[in-house]
Amino acid sequence: MGEQENIGRPVGGTELMAFIEDFQISPSIGIRIIEGTLSGRGLYASRSDIADMIIQINLVGAILRWNEQNPRIKNRVAGI
Repeated sequence: MGEQENIGRPVGGTELMAFIEDFQISPSIGIRIIEGTLSGRGLYASRSDIADMIIQINLVGAILRWNEQNPRIKNRVAGI
């Protein structure tokens, strides 16, 4: 009890790096979007693993993103 069960097949290493390289078309795509896309495909990776791979693939983009020099994409929902 207290531990959250991870749903999906764990991915890591070269498989995770290949997925992020194929998926990350913009530096504004962050950890949550990648995590959600993995989940939608029945896969799982920890946020720290995803962050490490983003840094390895695009260090400058990660620095700009996480220092908010490259702003987040903020979506609006009608009625809110």
